[in-house]
Amino acid sequence: FLDHPFDGLTRTAPLQVTCKADLHAPGEAVRVVEFFANDAKIGEATALPYTFSWSIPTAGTYRLTARALTANGLSAASDWK
Repeated sequence: FLDHPFDGLTRTAPLQVTCKADLHAPGEAVRVVEFFANDAKIGEATALPYTFSWSIPTAGTYRLTARALTANGLSAASDWK
């Protein structure tokens, strides 16, 4: 569900990274997609394409995830970055 950056991407800070989430929620209206780095929220997107540009603050390793929330209160999260 988290489409970019791909797993294992290595870059030097400071850097801008575009995070992109692809999702399919038949019959559900997606209200927001939230983006997280090491479980801390770094941004969100409320419309297609679900993207967010993140300025990496310091060099290090980050686990990136995304969570979609629907208008009906359902949620789904990525779990592979």
